[in-house]
Amino acid sequence: MKVITLCGSTRFKSQFEEMNESLTRAGHIVLSVGFFEKAEAKLVSAEELDTFRRIHFKKIDMADEIFVIDVNEYVGESTRDEIEYATRSGKKVHYYSEWKEAERSQKNRSKAASIEIQPTRDPFILSEINKEVHQLHETWHPERFKSYNRADTVTFFKQMMATSVMTFFLAVQAGKPLGYLWFEQRAYHENSFKQSFASLYVHQICVKEGVKQQGVGKMLMQEVEQLAIRDGIDRIELDVWVKNESARAFYEALGYEPIRQVMSKTMNN
Repeated sequence: MKVITLCGSTRFKSQFEEMNESLTRAGHIVLSVGFFEKAEAKLVSAEELDTFRRIHFKKIDMADEIFVIDVNEYVGESTRDEIEYATRSGKKVHYYSEWKEAERSQKNRSKAASIEIQPTRDPFILSEINKEVHQLHETWHPERFKSYNRADTVTFFKQMMATSVMTFFLAVQAGKPLGYLWFEQRAYHENSFKQSFASLYVHQICVKEGVKQQGVGKMLMQEVEQLAIRDGIDRIELDVWVKNESARAFYEALGYEPIRQVMSKTMNN
């Protein structure tokens, strides 16, 4: 059990109350502000403000630690004075922004722990997930992409599944599909110019809009990488549209780097 003093702007009433409850539930003694003059639009005099300041410094003296309510990392001048005072006094300083980030990370880890990656041969599920990314490609390159057609897409995936070199992985959580990855086993034969090698070629990775930024795409890519290691394949290839900056950043964060760039010129008659 610790004594913890909350510090921060009184405009952040709900966040003060959130941390008061959370820290109290965790078994700590919480010292907070007397009231929220900014959030509640209460008029206070300069003399009262000076009194409140001295009271809060006393609360810091009584505390083992302070917890700074820095919503969106905002720290005002008076709060900075409190942080400096607490630091000089040897008090440990915690921040609301860091606590919220840790909370989000924990939620994402919990969600990721319940996600399963499994092979799929269901063209209907793939077609439904593919709709979002196909429409995005159509928006970027209408001269290349047709409008999405579910029946045609289902037929296409059925044809791809009929070949032995194509594999599809599906990310599933509580029975609900979240995204898929389609890759191909490729064998490049030696010729006068190139060495022979094998690779896994990622044709598509699609994650539903509502579950992006939750590690689904990363888990799908890791599944392919583990398969490559298991089969002694030392290369994974893929391509990405230049306009798809988020996809490029995603692959680069996983260690992929550009090797060859395809260039195009539209000829006007």
